[in-house]
Amino acid sequence: MPKMKAIGFTQELPLTNDQSFFEFETDLPTPNKRDLIVKIKAISVNPVDAKTFADQKTALKQPKILGFDAVGTVYQTGSDVTKFNIGDEVYYAGSYIRPGSYAEYQAVDERIVAYAPKKLAAKDAASIPLTFLTAYESLIEKMHLSFSDPKLLDKTLLIINGAGGVGSAAIQLARLTQIRVAATASRPESIEWAKEMGADVVINHHENLEDQLMDEGALGVDYVLELHSLQQYFDQITDLINPLGTVVSIIGVDQSIDLIDWKRKAINFCWEWMFARSYYQTADMARQGEILQEVADLLDEGKLKPTTTTVMKGLTAKNIRAAHQLLQDQSLVGKLVIEF
Repeated sequence: MPKMKAIGFTQELPLTNDQSFFEFETDLPTPNKRDLIVKIKAISVNPVDAKTFADQKTALKQPKILGFDAVGTVYQTGSDVTKFNIGDEVYYAGSYIRPGSYAEYQAVDERIVAYAPKKLAAKDAASIPLTFLTAYESLIEKMHLSFSDPKLLDKTLLIINGAGGVGSAAIQLARLTQIRVAATASRPESIEWAKEMGADVVINHHENLEDQLMDEGALGVDYVLELHSLQQYFDQITDLINPLGTVVSIIGVDQSIDLIDWKRKAINFCWEWMFARSYYQTADMARQGEILQEVADLLDEGKLKPTTTTVMKGLTAKNIRAAHQLLQDQSLVGKLVIEF
């Protein structure tokens, strides 16, 4: 059986410990009928990587391979694959329930895969899948924003945590709908980044959001994309959201929330978890591949741009530990990519 290098972990340990993430050799994956085996060129790290690592308090018997975003070349195809051929350049966000992309090769269902953007280098294409899928599902599928709805010119969207990976993607996608985009950021570099992504207004999340929006001429907002802490911002969202507005959050809560004030305003509320389709093998699972292909086309047309800000070279445990340390420090703007 051919072998490959992978980076794994068995439980949460301090990132200064060489065994927190370590290199090991394992068999190349064998494809299921609808799988591609992809030889990976570049990956990016995401907060979900850090959260999954942090949640593993007891030791696993076998190393777990994390990693979701990846771009690479199709090396092998399963017997029922119809969309792709060996040698195709592809990108994807992977599955929460399968071995990840911290490896030289990965098995992934073709339905959640798309052709990689033709005009982007691998390091830039790797910054795209998870965050743009999350943003697209939030804005287009759950908020029902449209790229061709003139009524959105009079509406305002607030993105809480606008300089992170998902926020960077959401600002760009929202701008294509022509809605007014307000985003939160506090550090000079994150404020500048949110503006570069296209935010009309950038406000400080450490200060009262409603007061700042009023100073900018926004009398409430119609949509809120909450990307940091729903519990922390719940009361402020309640005050500033307009009646019949929509709130989408990617952040879970660990205590009960009283929604009675949202009921009075008839607020629409949705959770977003990008992995739901692949986790539950939903009937519309292929929609993720379609969204990624639409995003790739927009990137190649210059209507969207990659969000890569930090690049490391080489699939090594040292790089994975360093990347996770930056995630823990919450100091990243945009996306961190590891180029193999």
